[in-house]
Amino acid sequence: MKTRDLIKLLQEADPSGELPITVHGNDVWFVEVEPGYYDGPYEQLVRDETKEGYNIVGAQYRQDGEKLRIHLYGIEDLLLDWMDRGDELPIEIVGDDHGTLKETVERWKREALALLKER
Repeated sequence: MKTRDLIKLLQEADPSGELPITVHGNDVWFVEVEPGYYDGPYEQLVRDETKEGYNIVGAQYRQDGEKLRIHLYGIEDLLLDWMDRGDELPIEIVGDDHGTLKETVERWKREALALLKER
């Protein structure tokens, strides 16, 4: 997918531009342009723009030119960084949790502390 195509889809899905963006549940931290070969080959779907709906007709591994990379940063990553500084990070759980998110955050904290002790 090209940048212009993603922008068009985002604008169609959220004309106000006010919804939060997540990728696999993580927040977007920043984007950058980098060489196509950086971090190894990347996957690109081949689309037939003359087809409506499902228009994928193939796929490629590429390493040429440049690519726009979207960097994600989740709460687990954030906890590792904050705990490395010795700070406590307040994490708010908004909406029904049933205890599962709180348990996950506590597990991540324990794992981060264990990693720090190994250093």
